[in-house]
Amino acid sequence: MSRVWHQLASQPFLWREIKLKGVTINSWEYLARNIIEMNSSTDLDFDGIKHSAQNSNELCELWHNFSSLVDYIKSVKKLKFGSIPTFVLEEIVMAAVTENPYNSFSNLELISVKNLFEEKSDVKECRLTFLDQFYELTQLKTLQLNCKNGFIADSSTIELLSNVFSKMKSLQSLVLTSLKGICF
Repeated sequence: MSRVWHQLASQPFLWREIKLKGVTINSWEYLARNIIEMNSSTDLDFDGIKHSAQNSNELCELWHNFSSLVDYIKSVKKLKFGSIPTFVLEEIVMAAVTENPYNSFSNLELISVKNLFEEKSDVKECRLTFLDQFYELTQLKTLQLNCKNGFIADSSTIELLSNVFSKMKSLQSLVLTSLKGICF
């Protein structure tokens, strides 16, 4: 009986969409190589991954290991996150910018984050400067970002966003919740 279940569970179409809620990730590289890459997974949902982080510094440490995953997930079209530091998004963009044989994130169409925060910052709000090279994600259609403490925006931020988003020809939906300090 278990051989039949193993054979059924080994079918790649079952692994196209992966939701990791309640799952502890012990090895990002194992997840990337043996599950995501091997099965050409297209949708990854990291919202609700299990971790023992007690504070934002420990949560940052968990996400620092995310970079070992980026070279193996070129099939991914949708990325969803719960609470992550902004450097995770910067790593995603850098993987798209950097010329590598994997061409990571060339197919990325959706990024959704429930709560962004900045690593090692006294300010609880997030600056939007991490978006400065998002136009490199050429296939991105949907961008949904939330910062529970709000995003800081000033006149230079408005110019940055205008610059970035004008280059994003595929972008169809943009959601930036909790903007603070915008003056028109």
